[in-house]
Amino acid sequence: MVTRLPKSDPLNLTGVFRREVPMPPGSFLSLLPDSLWSSLLTTDPGSGAPLYPVCYAKDKRLPLGPGDETVYLTLTGCVAQRRYPYGRGAKEPVILRFRGAGQLLGEAKLLDPCSSVETVCLSDTWVLPYSADHLNRLLGRRGGQGRGALLASLEERNRTDEMIYGTVTRPPLRRVGALLHHLAVTAGTGHPDGSVRITGPRQTDLAEALLVSRSTVENAVSVLRTGNLVASSYRRFVVTDPAGLARLAGVPRDFRLSA
Repeated sequence: MVTRLPKSDPLNLTGVFRREVPMPPGSFLSLLPDSLWSSLLTTDPGSGAPLYPVCYAKDKRLPLGPGDETVYLTLTGCVAQRRYPYGRGAKEPVILRFRGAGQLLGEAKLLDPCSSVETVCLSDTWVLPYSADHLNRLLGRRGGQGRGALLASLEERNRTDEMIYGTVTRPPLRRVGALLHHLAVTAGTGHPDGSVRITGPRQTDLAEALLVSRSTVENAVSVLRTGNLVASSYRRFVVTDPAGLARLAGVPRDFRLSA
């Protein structure tokens, strides 16, 4: 293994590289066979350069524009991806989705090198960068098992996105609760007392993702605080009772945090 880890390791990157840290269920890394994990950490056969993890600081953009040729495997952190299907006009809709550990970012570049998506790190985010060509070669090894894991993770992600972001007829409290639970699963950090900390997203980000007003999110978070399900401060939420939040939000059992 040639991956060089930072001297200080507060996010347990060492455990991530040893596959000792569970990845969110349904994510690419959770579905990737052990036999292929070591392949993702080897030297790039195209350039000969070793693969080192890179940290992008909070509010920095990942270089995923049309002229960039790199895709990123998220190891820790939380990012917001925005798409502008009708252009960037002031009144045009914006699609915002949150992504966390174990997810591949910029996967469309595996098919179209000119694709792009605006990706902003909401917290300090560790990623493993790959050239699109290199990753395509890796995914094709061992009978395409890696490609199968990626396709399965994208299907899981699409279904989850529909459940979290697309159910606009559900009550706002349940929608906000489900999104916070989703963030706890995909981008949260667990603590021994059972709580889960989510660092990075703001209430305005939640409102933008759910296509509701900020006051709607504020009111929902206030109810969750009163019920001792969530604590919050600027760019930080702590899910103090994951099971209770899941029940209130009506989260299907398959998407609940492990006990």
